[in-house]
Amino acid sequence: MNQDSPSADQLESSTLRQRVTELYDRMQIEQLVVRYAHAVREKDADLVMSLFAGNNASVDFDRSVIADGEEKQGLSAVRKVYADGFESLDPWPHLCNHLIELQDSTHATGIVSLELRTGKKSYQVAWIGVYRDVYEKVDGVWKFKTRAATVKKTPLMSTWPEADIPG
Repeated sequence: MNQDSPSADQLESSTLRQRVTELYDRMQIEQLVVRYAHAVREKDADLVMSLFAGNNASVDFDRSVIADGEEKQGLSAVRKVYADGFESLDPWPHLCNHLIELQDSTHATGIVSLELRTGKKSYQVAWIGVYRDVYEKVDGVWKFKTRAATVKKTPLMSTWPEADIPG
């Protein structure tokens, strides 16, 4: 046996270490999304902003939820989107079915299903949709690089008078 080649035990240990690291990364990304939902529910713009990866962060929200919905880039623009949304929607997001694709040790993408309830209308589900996320590990912590939402109004929204629809 060549002493320079790794043993079967070393290879198995390396593979196990890699799998544990990938599981831990997935768990951290899932927790990022959970922290996001709680921060939005609490209308905590500072906490929401802390979940984004620096000034290159962006959001792209559907116009049916936010009146001037389109891609907004940079922390100040992203903060304004959330502050305006907190005020007009009283949001209660419910996120599930998180699919995560690890690209490498510091980059990943994800799709998350969304039900958005609004406190402005008795906490009924007003929109359903998906987030399409790009994640980046910054200083060992997973953060959102981009977050884009595509949503559809529920039947509840079609019963609202146009003047009463937030945004």
